[in-house]
Amino acid sequence: MPPRADVHADRGGSREGSGVGAGEGAGERDGGNKGGIFGNEGRPKAVPVITWCENGKAYSGDNLGKLWVWEQEGTYTKAIKTMKLHEGFISALKVVDGVLYSGAKDGKVNCIDLGSMSVTNTVDFGSQIIRAVDSFGGKMIVGQRDGTITIEESGSKRDIMKSHHEGEVWGLDQCADGTVVTSADDNKVMMWD
Repeated sequence: MPPRADVHADRGGSREGSGVGAGEGAGERDGGNKGGIFGNEGRPKAVPVITWCENGKAYSGDNLGKLWVWEQEGTYTKAIKTMKLHEGFISALKVVDGVLYSGAKDGKVNCIDLGSMSVTNTVDFGSQIIRAVDSFGGKMIVGQRDGTITIEESGSKRDIMKSHHEGEVWGLDQCADGTVVTSADDNKVMMWD
């Protein structure tokens, strides 16, 4: 099937607040396309990261540092809430035990309680973009653009690695046994104990 030529075409008005959906189309006005509905907030230029949660909602981060909360409504997924969390684009999201962790270009990770949708903690990791974030057993682990991987626990930070040989850390997971698994621009998957 060839790509759609009209995906970014003007559909009779401003794209800002027009209901143009995520992914491939314009939601309700596109013959049943199941793209998300952005609503009155307007459509961001980019949505670099998204994650699902066991509560049935999805959370995405945009290019302006805004968190979007998505919920299924009939056959469409629609934005039900937005929050300005960061200066610059959100580049990492992870949900663990009712807390949403968001990392961004500003080098900060915000911890958002999903029950109250309020920021409960902000940890500053410096000037590097946060590319990956995870949490387990009270410890937060982040991968940064320069390849540094840092563990944060009770306000204390410890770099466990200064480089993934080349480039950015893109994937990161902390296993139940404490093992950390990372992937990066160097095309390697590494396990750390």
